Amino acid sequence: MRRLIVLVLVAGIGWAIYWIVAARGVETGLEAGLEAARGAGWQADLDGLKVQGFPSRVDAVLTEPRLAPPSGDWGWKAPFLQLLALSYKPTEVIAVWPLRQRVVTPLGAAEVTSADMRASVTLVPGVNLPLSKATFVAEAPVAAFEGGSLALQELRLALEARPTRVAGYRAGIEAKAISWDGTPSLALERIWADADLEFDAPLDRHFAEKPPRLTGIELHNSDISLEGGTLNLSGALTQGPDGRWNGKVRLRSENASPFIALLAKAGWLSPREARDLTLWAIATSGPGVTLEVKNNDIFAGRFLVGRVPD
Repeated sequence: MRRLIVLVLVAGIGWAIYWIVAARGVETGLEAGLEAARGAGWQADLDGLKVQGFPSRVDAVLTEPRLAPPSGDWGWKAPFLQLLALSYKPTEVIAVWPLRQRVVTPLGAAEVTSADMRASVTLVPGVNLPLSKATFVAEAPVAAFEGGSLALQELRLALEARPTRVAGYRAGIEAKAISWDGTPSLALERIWADADLEFDAPLDRHFAEKPPRLTGIELHNSDISLEGGTLNLSGALTQGPDGRWNGKVRLRSENASPFIALLAKAGWLSPREARDLTLWAIATSGPGVTLEVKNNDIFAGRFLVGRVPD
């Protein structure tokens, strides 16, 4: 019995030491990551960092985190952010966001609320901690801008590394019941995208220091749907060293009239543009047409119909 008690005590002390080392490693890693981001020109600050969860978890709670890239076009801050992990699986992390946070976008600042927002991230153990897979789910997110509110019933994102590619990933996105200011005429039923993404470097712990550049997109039967209409896209685009996109995208519409009406209602199309687009949509029904992207310019046949945003 005495030996058993000693064994239990030794095991308990050993586990406590392991947890302390693991917790200190998480704290040091987060602080080093923030310091590296600041060194790369990011705003990466917080008011407090606490690691807890003994004995079975190593959970980090970041208080008042603030993050923005060097460009300043984007930004995020929140009352807290939780990073949760089991003690024996430190490279499998669950992130939990608060129900209210603030986001800055090129379109303006927005107060973001949700019923629930969380993500799971699995990293490959090693020095650089490359991403293996990640999922993100937001229930009932609402982004309130100064000019109106964008609301979704649900938003899901998924990303998984392709083992046959150095910096290739399979990505998926699903957004349900998207509306602007709750106006039925400005609503989409669903956006679904399934794609292969190629970057010029893996997604790993060096992301903030030198963000990988997206160099290729291959769409697999991606759909945008609303009541009475569906748009389907498939194709591939590549970005050259000069930052310009080239490739082809197949577009097929099944009754695109509701989409044209939505764009006109939102003020993005003039009456003449809506009429011309309706005639073009009739031509794209059935087998569909191919849009060709040349140096960021988008062509339908010989006609320039748009441009890839810079």
